[in-house]
Amino acid sequence: MLENRYGDKLREGNQLILNLTPANYVLRIELSFELKKLIKNQIKFKILEIGSGEGDLTKYILKNNKDLHIDCLDISKEMVDLSKKYLSDYISRINFINEDALEFLNNLDLKYNIIVSAWTIHNFTWEEKKSLFNKIYSSLSKGGTFLLMDKVYPDNEKEKINLLDTQVKRYSHLNKGLNEEIINHEKQDFLDDYRMDEYNLIKILKQIGFKEINILDRVERDILLIAKK
Repeated sequence: MLENRYGDKLREGNQLILNLTPANYVLRIELSFELKKLIKNQIKFKILEIGSGEGDLTKYILKNNKDLHIDCLDISKEMVDLSKKYLSDYISRINFINEDALEFLNNLDLKYNIIVSAWTIHNFTWEEKKSLFNKIYSSLSKGGTFLLMDKVYPDNEKEKINLLDTQVKRYSHLNKGLNEEIINHEKQDFLDDYRMDEYNLIKILKQIGFKEINILDRVERDILLIAKK
């Protein structure tokens, strides 16, 4: 089972944290429109969102893709319950799944046309990431698509540190307890065992079998990536 590193205090302050992160709106909206390009009129496409949280990305996806249905997976029951309220206007188009991602994909008896994930996979160690990327690949139908929005640092060492420092400074606007918690979380994310860098990420995805891997946009240290099976 993958460890849920996003503790109670971070979940409580999640919206404040997101609102201090420039990529929050831009890349989520872009992802929803990339999804629109992929599905065109294929509303029967099977789509899974891994780490759906409070429903921030889900809302953009469903708002910009009418009649689309989606499976929303999150390990936190608290987040699932919050998202049901936040997404009440779209509730009939969502299948909520409160499970661990690896366990769910391990027991999957169907294939998804599209799997998306936003700001979730950076929470796992590299060994866990590799396992999850492998499961995502095997859970996609032939020609399926993986869309990833997440913290993926550029390969230049100085630029990585500058981008981390820039984001950490923004958290000074949070109350002391939340500020300390998210900064500790960010510092752990930056450790070699966790941090995703462009070169290593793309290398691993290629080794697993993904092709046509492209970074569609970058906002500071966050990217929107697309990859095909």
